[in-house]
Amino acid sequence: RGYALAVDTRRTADAAASVLIDRFIGLSVFMLAAAVAACGMLIFGRPDGTHFAGQELFFMRVAALGSGGVTLLLTVIIAALLSRTLKRWVERLLARLPLSAKTLPIWQKLAVAFHAYRAQPAALVWTAVGSALIVVLTSINIWLIARALQPGAISMVEVLAINPIIVFALIVVPLAPGGLGIRQASFASLFLLIGAGFDLGKTVGLLQQAVGYLVSSPGGVLWLIGRRKRVRSSPQTPLAVESPPSS
Repeated sequence: RGYALAVDTRRTADAAASVLIDRFIGLSVFMLAAAVAACGMLIFGRPDGTHFAGQELFFMRVAALGSGGVTLLLTVIIAALLSRTLKRWVERLLARLPLSAKTLPIWQKLAVAFHAYRAQPAALVWTAVGSALIVVLTSINIWLIARALQPGAISMVEVLAINPIIVFALIVVPLAPGGLGIRQASFASLFLLIGAGFDLGKTVGLLQQAVGYLVSSPGGVLWLIGRRKRVRSSPQTPLAVESPPSS
């Protein structure tokens, strides 16, 4: 995504910053949605009035605590990157920890990415709003596929609780293009843990990935056409690389 954006805009540093911002804020919103959905079902039960028990109850507790913890961690990181004072405190802390030679440069690059958005809070808010819409729309997509295969097997709220966890797994374990294989394993495992069934989860994961490929293929074709036009019009134009702003 970062490469394509850099090629289209010819602003490498800004493209990298945009992708990092989108990833951090998007993941924060996704995990917050999982935490809210899981906590809601722990308190009020499923939409049909039944409550979790045994393995399903344990999983929901772990999901609520885990997603809530990740949300809190990401929120603290974003706040530290946006605040100059907190940023300096974190830099001092990282400098005293083991592996500081590797962790400190990564932190400084993140700080450079967030630096441009300190004076543009509206951009961050709209990024969060867009991420929230993506959570809802992808959850509706998953729920409709599951409902078509096995009506009543899983509720929309349950999908909201596990969908962000699947996205988190794809980010943490980026072993295949588009998460192929990892996505299906995550779907199958999480559907099993909430009582919806391993086979249903595996099938939903495959169909959801197929739908993703189908609806994104027109965009891929348009991108290739545009890329060929750019190459023909300016074959010798080098990619401009901007110097990152000082923090």
